[in-house]
Amino acid sequence: MFTKVSKLKKFGIFRNFTWDGTTPEFLRFNLIYGWNQSGKTTISKVFVICEKGIVDSKSYPECEFEILSNDGSTINNSNCQNILHK
Repeated sequence: MFTKVSKLKKFGIFRNFTWDGTTPEFLRFNLIYGWNQSGKTTISKVFVICEKGIVDSKSYPECEFEILSNDGSTINNSNCQNILHK
């Protein structure tokens, strides 16, 4: 289970996002809501990339992301295919 998206750079609307101390971590069930064009779909695309283990280099050529999981591991744009698809 993911606990937080600690970094998103050059990914959709997120130019340089870092998770701060005021944002609560994800729990078992989460609701993500916001205005149109605020980044909800972009966050879901990060999760799809982690699920498939493939970063679409055409759509996101310079993207960087870092996700922390509850087991303490870090998943990022360079190791997602190795961690989840062994």
